[in-house]
Amino acid sequence: MREDKSIDANVEVNEMSLEKILPENLRQRIQGKISGKLTWQRNKSGDDIASEGDLNLTGASLHDLSIFKELTDLHENPDLQDFTLDQASFHYVLHGGRLVLNLHARATGKFNLTGTITYDLKSKVADLDLSVDELPLKIWMPSEFKPRYSGVAKAALKWHGQLDTVKDSIATMALNLDGTHISNPVLLRRFLAKQGFRAPDEIQLDKAQFTFNYQNETFSLMQADLVAPGIMNAQLSGSLTNEKALTATMDWQGMKLQDWLPVKFANHLSGDLDGHLTLAVRKWKFGDGSYGGDVHLLNGELSYTSIQSVLARFLNARPLLKMPLTRTQLTWTWDKRTLNVNGIAIRGANDIGVKGDFAIGGDGELFGLLWVGTKPEYLKWLPDAETTVFTHKEDGLAWAKVKLSGTMKKPGQDLGTQVLAQLKWHPLAMAALGVKLVSWYVGDWFGAAEEWKRPEQASVKVKSAITPAKAN
Repeated sequence: MREDKSIDANVEVNEMSLEKILPENLRQRIQGKISGKLTWQRNKSGDDIASEGDLNLTGASLHDLSIFKELTDLHENPDLQDFTLDQASFHYVLHGGRLVLNLHARATGKFNLTGTITYDLKSKVADLDLSVDELPLKIWMPSEFKPRYSGVAKAALKWHGQLDTVKDSIATMALNLDGTHISNPVLLRRFLAKQGFRAPDEIQLDKAQFTFNYQNETFSLMQADLVAPGIMNAQLSGSLTNEKALTATMDWQGMKLQDWLPVKFANHLSGDLDGHLTLAVRKWKFGDGSYGGDVHLLNGELSYTSIQSVLARFLNARPLLKMPLTRTQLTWTWDKRTLNVNGIAIRGANDIGVKGDFAIGGDGELFGLLWVGTKPEYLKWLPDAETTVFTHKEDGLAWAKVKLSGTMKKPGQDLGTQVLAQLKWHPLAMAALGVKLVSWYVGDWFGAAEEWKRPEQASVKVKSAITPAKAN
């Protein structure tokens, strides 16, 4: 009193409103009633308070805390705006204007939380070091993802900043989604369907671990590791701003190509695809994004395509029907609905090869330059082939320069024109080729063509996929 304002008290609290003791800027954001025992001390001048105690909260709720409000806005997910705590207890120490809470709280169906919160009463800056588990994904995922994800996550969060604004806040979070199941990955399927590809109906993630950073109002994915058995392994990084601008990179290994290709191609091409992908997307509009990357096909095989059947029959070379792809790689970019494919390097054993670049414009126009290589012995039917058409020698093959033209629906190339121009100078070769074509035609009457097609028992089975038109 007057000169001596000291207090030294042992206090027992019973359902006192939390609003009475919180800083004014938090009173509308953290509510509830408090019970428990504590000590309360104040020095003679009254400018320093020290307190310690063990307390329980009943009827506690959280509203519009900045850390959750940011997620609410980014995910368009109202489930993250307000939380009602079924259980909350903490031990606290207040000294020198600094409050330290060691707490445990549970919001059934949303989270179970333990950790430490440190709050500076003067600067209003908080430091959070929390471990959270029992996080059902259907609550925490963006609204569009909710119906398709199941699993329970756990996370570790460190946050430095003010609780009523995200300005100048810094955070890191480690998120574990091991065991997540994805049903009908609609955004992935939507994008792939536009390009004619398929995606699995179900994805089981045995491992899904992420490390995030938050600074300058931007979420950054520092590292992610995904393991989906039978589908792929992948590593990701990226960032997401509050304007919903997404940038990301992904490296993956072991993607089963035949599970993603359109069915008509999956019956002919198989292998494990490794690659690198970069993307930039705004407001989740994946179809309008820009993309790029490179791919490598391992253990690849090309079998029984129509071109293979024709070549194998023409050259009487059955090994061409099932061709191991000993090298398959390329780089690509897709931006403003234009696809550029560069650095193509395809090698089919010691028989054929393809190198070069091509592009497909937004209107479907096709243009580019390829080098097509073949084993020299396959060119015996074309006189002077290695001095007129297949003039370049490299890696044991003879290569011809081929210009691409036309459109994706009606592609064009000038290799046939080059070959016909050379045949005109060799009437005997032209006649021999004509005789071969006649015998070919006659042979078709007796089913000769069937001998160069895939045997029925060797038909490749591909996994079914939901029809893209049904995606919503």
